[in-house]
Amino acid sequence: MGCFVVTVSITYKLKAGFSNQNPSTVTHTSPCLASPFTVELDRSADGVFLNYDGGRWLAEGGWVNYDLLDLSIVDQTPCTGCTPGTSSYDCINGTCTLTSKYNTPGLYTSLSDCQAVCANGGACAEGKKCVDPTTFCPDGKICIDQGEFSAAEALISKIGSEVC
Repeated sequence: MGCFVVTVSITYKLKAGFSNQNPSTVTHTSPCLASPFTVELDRSADGVFLNYDGGRWLAEGGWVNYDLLDLSIVDQTPCTGCTPGTSSYDCINGTCTLTSKYNTPGLYTSLSDCQAVCANGGACAEGKKCVDPTTFCPDGKICIDQGEFSAAEALISKIGSEVC
């Protein structure tokens, strides 16, 4: 763990149907952030993000018309001025993901702990603690959606004033 300025490399090309199909590469340099780091394309947020201990940094957005060929961290230069947080991780689809990304429960307190038990390719092997990729609910737990939770709160409120 430490603080670093990170350079992210993005190699891309226009999607099929566009005239220029030549690959291009751009790099972006982050502010001083706390390790550990992962880089990912988040299609729902239309951006390339650098996940770091305590959050995520948008490297570049606007990837709707592009195919990303490679995302990588090409440099990490030590720096001062960041405070390593208390991040936690969950295993989702075989990948260790910061709990801040999907507001998941955070079964692992470090990236290395998560990587030690997170199955590759989305399979959750026997004896491993994983989060259901469709509900983000940990194994052995029952999760309900916001509508069900609101209905339960309303019922509790209603019957809370009744005498039993």
